[in-house]
Amino acid sequence: MKRRTKMKRVLSLVCIVLMLLSLTIFDDNDFVFADSLFTFETVDDAGNLILKKYTGDEEIVEIPEEYNGHKVTVIGNLSFEYKGVVREIHFPRTVTEIRTNAFFGCVKCEKYVVSPDNPVYASEDGVIYSGDMKTLCFCPEFYQAETFAVKDGITTIGAYAFRFHKNYGAASSSDYGYSKIQHITFPNTLTKIGSEAFAGTRIKEFIFPDSVTEFSAHALNDNTVYTKIHIGAGMKATDCSFLNIGSLQEISVSEDNEELCCEDNLLLSKDKKVLYCVPGGTKADTFRVPDSVDIIEKNAFKSNHFKAVDFNNARVIYNPFDAGSYNITDWVFPKSTEYVSGEISSKTTSLSFLNKNCEIALTCKMAASYSSGYRFNVNGYYGSTAEAFVKNNTNAKVDMTFVPFHSEDAEGDISSFVHDYQGVVVAPTCTERGYTQYTCKICGIQYKAHYVDVLGHDYQPLRIVPPSCTEQGYTVYQCSRCPATTRSDYINPQGHNMSVVEKTEPTCTENGHILYQCITCSETQETQLDALGHHFVAEEVVSPTCTNAGYSTYVCQNCPFTYDGDYAEPLGHSYVTNIIAATHTEDGTATLRCSRCPHIKSKRKIFHISQVSVNQISYVYTGSKIKLPVVTAKASNGSTVAAKNYTVEYISRASGKRVSSVTAIGQYKAVVHFYNEYAGENTFYFYVKPKKQAVSKLSTARKSITAKWKKDKAASGYEIQIATNKSFTKSVKKFTVSGNTSTSKKITNLKKGKRYYIRIRSFKSVKVDGKTTKMYSDYSAAKSIICK
Repeated sequence: MKRRTKMKRVLSLVCIVLMLLSLTIFDDNDFVFADSLFTFETVDDAGNLILKKYTGDEEIVEIPEEYNGHKVTVIGNLSFEYKGVVREIHFPRTVTEIRTNAFFGCVKCEKYVVSPDNPVYASEDGVIYSGDMKTLCFCPEFYQAETFAVKDGITTIGAYAFRFHKNYGAASSSDYGYSKIQHITFPNTLTKIGSEAFAGTRIKEFIFPDSVTEFSAHALNDNTVYTKIHIGAGMKATDCSFLNIGSLQEISVSEDNEELCCEDNLLLSKDKKVLYCVPGGTKADTFRVPDSVDIIEKNAFKSNHFKAVDFNNARVIYNPFDAGSYNITDWVFPKSTEYVSGEISSKTTSLSFLNKNCEIALTCKMAASYSSGYRFNVNGYYGSTAEAFVKNNTNAKVDMTFVPFHSEDAEGDISSFVHDYQGVVVAPTCTERGYTQYTCKICGIQYKAHYVDVLGHDYQPLRIVPPSCTEQGYTVYQCSRCPATTRSDYINPQGHNMSVVEKTEPTCTENGHILYQCITCSETQETQLDALGHHFVAEEVVSPTCTNAGYSTYVCQNCPFTYDGDYAEPLGHSYVTNIIAATHTEDGTATLRCSRCPHIKSKRKIFHISQVSVNQISYVYTGSKIKLPVVTAKASNGSTVAAKNYTVEYISRASGKRVSSVTAIGQYKAVVHFYNEYAGENTFYFYVKPKKQAVSKLSTARKSITAKWKKDKAASGYEIQIATNKSFTKSVKKFTVSGNTSTSKKITNLKKGKRYYIRIRSFKSVKVDGKTTKMYSDYSAAKSIICK
């Protein structure tokens, strides 16, 4: 018992460990559940789940309502990242949140289907909407129509709604797809465009209606193909930060817009003092800022390809270095410029500040991303903010040289007051950049510029090291310009060429082994051959009997080992009762014996039938069912034969058929059939006679007497008997009245003064065993009268 309890405890601990290993615990409340299709994580205290990752390869994905008894309520970011096989996704009613970046990289999906029972989301034509059909939430990345009409009544295009409808992050062309949407129309009910709603699409133009009043930053990020945009009356100046791309060629603004206008295809503030956007598709090498512009907003030159910009009268300039303006290497900020901010381009070679007190809010954050950092000149006045900027920002990754102006007069052409440099070229080496060393002919000041990338090593093959059984081979290369060497062209190890040198075969109970030796390097390896184990076949099967167990004898085919097994419990006796039935003259027996063997458990004498009787054979008709005769059978030892040993069959002698009840006047028989422990048959006859009549009145006339009685509807007729004494033995006469309608009889030719006795009975004509006979009732009580 103690050993069994200990084993139970061990098994319980093993089960607990396995359960813990199947869960990845993040904190007290978060668990990860995973199978071959999905990875889930608990998302709240109620134990609801967020889908973290779809890991399957099905084209049609059915997200379950629940997993391991937990409801799935949230679709997490990147749940379907780079799942190019997925064509269709079905969402259950339990999902109440789909996070904005859930479908990033699900590049072949054509259709979303939301359960009609979902309280938060709905779907139509493969697109996900809010439940009230006012927000367009998500359009599949592989949507197959070229034109998309946003439904009337939609007020919001949700964040990321059309995002990444292009080949983002694809490893190969088979992993991505393109949405075919190139044209989109908007209803006048639309008021809001969410963040990155159209980022990365292939839509060629955007005509936003006047109803749009909220336009989120980054709404058109990475959209590299649209050429035209119309800004409605409701859009604000603050919505224009990220409109520009390299393909944009045409801008138009509603005349009713109170903050923005368009002039010469430039996006300006209504008073034309702020420049918001110069279309990236503008074809020009240089650009001059309009005279009216006081402020240049960030991203105004985004995606342009100008080689120079004349800032003209601009006072405040925000981030002119943004993507697309990298073709400009020399930047000149005029005397009017009081403030400049932004991230300096890596291609910048010089910055010139003509305003001695210009506030410089420039950074070189990206310098750390370049192996050689940033190197450029900053031209300005002694004691200027430009000189201070160089002193405060030069470091290992940012190499700035302050170049002072010769003249204190910053008016006119900048060339009139800058240095006159002469350059000396220093060639690059394998590991060091080349550059031009510039020296001013006037004052001797020097700086480096026009850097040339390092040459890198020119490696040539030196020697080949062949591979061994376990080590890689490779080629040693040496640079033709310097002593540097490197290894490349690795060849995988050849692996051992093993040959069998010894082999021991396994037996039923002992392991064998094979010893291998490498022909190339003589290394040895041994492989164990597991014992074969016995291979048993049943040689003899002994069946169980009533008292002896059965078993099978098994013999191993590979060795002499044998054993007995497959034991079967003894069958035990299966008793049946054999009966020799007792008759009316012979005793019988009841023997309890086994059906499978000669064993007799008991033997009992059955005494023969000595008497059979019924309790009644005569019945009077009442119009109701009579109580049928009851049979009693006695055995020769005086015991009563049980009713289970016989049946009683009641038969009408009129029809010869069995009856279950008796009502009518007639003759019947009860046939007793013995069975089970007895055999034989007895027949008893019983009958139902008409009810007893009565003489209701006697009257006399001259030598005659008239008798009257009541009608018996069940009778066929009546019999009247007359005699001169009470015992009806003297001068007896009988008269029959046929039919039951007559209720009187006149008897004539009688003696005057003589007393006569009269009685009556009914009769019924019935069939008995095929013959017609009369069934009489008992006589009525006699009445007497003296004849006149």
